[in-house]
Amino acid sequence: MLNFLNRIPTFIKDLICIIIIAAAAGFSVYYFSDNGFSFKEKPKPEKTQNEVSLISINKAKSAFENTSATFVDSRNKKYFDKSHIFNAVNLPADNHLEYSFNFLSAYPDKTKKMIVYCDGKNCDSSYITAKFLKELGYQDVNILTNGWSLWKEHDLPVFPTENSNLPEK
Repeated sequence: MLNFLNRIPTFIKDLICIIIIAAAAGFSVYYFSDNGFSFKEKPKPEKTQNEVSLISINKAKSAFENTSATFVDSRNKKYFDKSHIFNAVNLPADNHLEYSFNFLSAYPDKTKKMIVYCDGKNCDSSYITAKFLKELGYQDVNILTNGWSLWKEHDLPVFPTENSNLPEK
């Protein structure tokens, strides 16, 4: 039997040893871990301090009507300048550093509700901006998914209005 082991090349012996050690390490981690390994989706925990909430269009509309929230447009300046939710502020996901000082100065109350939006179901700039706001210390940060499109679909106030004759920039 030992003669058979002598015929196996050294790199294969090393490979077998590495596989055995990796498997033993994996099973050890599994055994001592609280959660173990699972391929099932785990339920999401309650919102933590660094997470943001998703908000419905109806709740966003209500917050807009009673002015209990600041609307934050995470699209780039070109789209914001063309049109945006009435009284929204622009904090583009692709340029936080340029805008952050002015934003912090204009909105020092970090307990006020922030509703971040962008455009499209696959738009992730609202998530980037919302995370940035949380890192700045804002406590109540919400995302209106597909916000700009939903806002227009529900015929809610935008600036400039569709029939305004404001000059193009």
